[in-house]
Amino acid sequence: MNKAKYWWSLLVGCLGALLVIRGWWTSQAAQAQADSDQVQVVQAKIQAQGYEFGPAVNKIVLQLSQAVTAVDRDAQLEVTTQGKARQVSALYLADEQGQALPEGQASQWLALDLVVDSWDLGSLFGYNQDRLISQWQASYLIAVGPVEVTTQEGKSAQIRLTDYDALPHLELPDLAGYQFEQVHVDGVTNPLTGQEESQTLHYGAF
Repeated sequence: MNKAKYWWSLLVGCLGALLVIRGWWTSQAAQAQADSDQVQVVQAKIQAQGYEFGPAVNKIVLQLSQAVTAVDRDAQLEVTTQGKARQVSALYLADEQGQALPEGQASQWLALDLVVDSWDLGSLFGYNQDRLISQWQASYLIAVGPVEVTTQEGKSAQIRLTDYDALPHLELPDLAGYQFEQVHVDGVTNPLTGQEESQTLHYGAF
């Protein structure tokens, strides 16, 4: 009798373990499906244009984790560049270069056109007090969100981007037709400090 109870309890225990494993596997599969339904920002690029006061970022191009078919163009977005609030003039699906696509065409790229009406919009340049020259910022942080998009399965999703350094992905469309070279020169006297420096001289040809 005790032996029968032992085998019965062992069988019940095994069945219980199988049910727990099945429940865990089901929850993992459901979580994986939920994660696959989410739309995330894979990469963000910025484009800059030259103005009287210098270069300014006038477009953000977001690469998404999956293609979407629509974006809420009337969304009240909060966009900042280097901590400065920016106004969005247009929001649309685009190609990799940030060019608008025909209505209804799915894409993994989303473009935001930014209004440039002031020099104080988060400068790409910073002033080096030691060398007394302007130079590129060490980083350029942007934030975007929330943006409502529609997946190819017809589901709605929101995407956000917070404190993303987009400087490594800076594009300058105005200079796309130029070929750039550089020459390194030693022993250049800085007229402001009177000290000899090594300089790298950049030049471009169209």
